[in-house]
Amino acid sequence: MYAMSEMIRKQVYITARHDMLLKERAREYGVTEAELIRDALDRGLGHKGSATVDLEGWKAMRTYIERHRRPLTTKPAKRQWTRDSLYDR
Repeated sequence: MYAMSEMIRKQVYITARHDMLLKERAREYGVTEAELIRDALDRGLGHKGSATVDLEGWKAMRTYIERHRRPLTTKPAKRQWTRDSLYDR
């Protein structure tokens, strides 16, 4: 992650297709478009420092979570005991 004091503002033009893909990926990975752009620049320019986003890592984590989470709509099973039956033991 970068501090704002390290940032330099740049304005670039991108195609409508790039804009759509950028918005889609940012939403998918839960990061800002700016983070994705910085990460792409780091990768594309051969910077070996701390890239802000590991896209494949996020994708793997998301897949893992989706496989292992429980559905939210399931209701707990109705109990098979009564309070009185506990005292009969």
